Amino acid sequence: MTRIHPVTGAILVRGVRPLTLRFGDQTRVIEMPGWYADDDLTGEYGLHDPDDMRVSDRLVSDLVGGFSMAKRHARLETLIDEAIREPTPTELQAALLIDPWQICEDPLGFTVLIGKASLPSGLTGAEIRTSPLLRLEMHQGWARTLQAYYRLGEYVSDRTGLSDAEIQRAIDRNRQLIPSRPSRFEPPGSSRV
Repeated sequence: MTRIHPVTGAILVRGVRPLTLRFGDQTRVIEMPGWYADDDLTGEYGLHDPDDMRVSDRLVSDLVGGFSMAKRHARLETLIDEAIREPTPTELQAALLIDPWQICEDPLGFTVLIGKASLPSGLTGAEIRTSPLLRLEMHQGWARTLQAYYRLGEYVSDRTGLSDAEIQRAIDRNRQLIPSRPSRFEPPGSSRV
């Protein structure tokens, strides 16, 4: 079975040609089915049926999905790296106060802070649970989570009485878990890129 190319008039037959698809920093080569002229080794002038296009559509979808996941992962890695720095005096002054507070594990397995939040103006709010804890400086009176700095008031030790080493292991575990679950940390209304 053959077809005539509507523009070049070349006789086309069923076959496959290598097709290179690029998206971001990713490149993939597939064998693209279609209608090709015998002398069209690159497939530049090929024609493709809807079934042929599904092959490349799947790959494009995989490339875009992988690129988006890679971007989210990179963004979370950057947030984690930024989170380990000490806050500026301005950042610390603007941070919520949690008083009293304690350390716990949330239902997803992340170590977080819970406690009663107060605004810098002194307005006392409700009980909060933070995003995953990334740095804790009890003696300096502050903590950093994935989303914010917090000033710390009185620490209420839980029944387990975690040691400093256990707290640090829990923070290290958070740093490993966060990039493995990027969709859990998308801000509301954000694009997933």
